[in-house]
Amino acid sequence: MDLQQIAADIPDYQVFLTVDELTASTHRLVEEFPTLASLKVIGQTRRGDPIELLTIAGGPAQAFVFGAPHPNEPIGTMTIEYLSRRLCEDDALRNELGYTWHFIKAIDADGTRLNEGWFKGPFTVTNYARHFFRPAPFDQAEWTFPIHYKTLHFDRPLPETQALMRVIGIGMDQPDRYTLIARRGDLLRKRFHLVLLDRPQHLTSGIDALVDGEAVLARDQRRGLGGLQVVEVVADLARDLEHVAEAGRDQQAGARAAALE
Repeated sequence: MDLQQIAADIPDYQVFLTVDELTASTHRLVEEFPTLASLKVIGQTRRGDPIELLTIAGGPAQAFVFGAPHPNEPIGTMTIEYLSRRLCEDDALRNELGYTWHFIKAIDADGTRLNEGWFKGPFTVTNYARHFFRPAPFDQAEWTFPIHYKTLHFDRPLPETQALMRVIGIGMDQPDRYTLIARRGDLLRKRFHLVLLDRPQHLTSGIDALVDGEAVLARDQRRGLGGLQVVEVVADLARDLEHVAEAGRDQQAGARAAALE
């Protein structure tokens, strides 16, 4: 695989695509490659727009990529825009990678629309600030996965988060272990780590998502960050989801929660 050539082939994008332009491009791709690309609606945004999952058929391994969890950072949408078309057009690359790919170009499409005023330029600080939008953490899709641990309870995932959960296969519409097995073959036999980390206020805090607890421990020991607690849990996520307690969005805990790998 010639990564340098692949990088060199990326177009010299001068502007960012809007949500409607991304959607139209996705639909054209499916029309051009009907035997490879398919679309499935897996939810709705809070605005009521469909959340579409683009799947590109390939090998037995599964890859899921989504863009714009922070809607003021649209570079991920352009990455998916290029990669999804390249995978359809380049049989050799798709076969070498050996994955079936699943894409959501902009998971926070509503927030992305609120940034579109600066997507076409001029790319100045003033224009960016005038049209900037970024929701608070509790209104971001990657921050509202359900969790139930000691005094920390949360079970009010955003509609966009529920869509992510459906793709990942950990709940909401299909909370069964067969879905989990289909996504990751040895998931139910694997042990995971839940990482709780208190960071100094001047450092990044929050969710260390989808990382192994031991790796986090080693990393933060090197950085000299204290207050780390690793708890071993058995991966029976479907059953765990049934016991997530009622909670309000304004509940907070002293330790920040990390997701399960």
